[in-house]
Amino acid sequence: MAWAVFDAAGRVVRNGRSPPSAWPSAPRREAVIAAHHGRLVTLTVPPLPPGRVEAAARFALEDQLADAPEESHIALEPQRGAGGLRVAIVARTWMSAFVSASRRCGLSWDRGILESDLAPATAGSWRWCAPSIAQSG
Repeated sequence: MAWAVFDAAGRVVRNGRSPPSAWPSAPRREAVIAAHHGRLVTLTVPPLPPGRVEAAARFALEDQLADAPEESHIALEPQRGAGGLRVAIVARTWMSAFVSASRRCGLSWDRGILESDLAPATAGSWRWCAPSIAQSG
């Protein structure tokens, strides 16, 4: 498996390919999940207390997902002041398999990041964004 170690500025200081047992030690581990395994969406929901945000996100996504809502694993960013909520969505079966495989390898992750969320937005550039899974633009 591929791995990389980054400095505080986000620059690669070491990288390679090896089994997880041979990876260098690091204070944090972040899993990069291939883009085809998930989607990022931004939902508009009213400002809510943290305990109610996930339920509101699931409700907002319900008619936009091809699968039943309980078949999706979602991860939420903290809600933005104006009600914007970024949500990462992966299939629950895939996520369960990933967690199980990680445990078998003795890996624990501090966070997971969808590959599509890695590219930085630069001034004067654009990105394709979808307000929902069901419609583009």
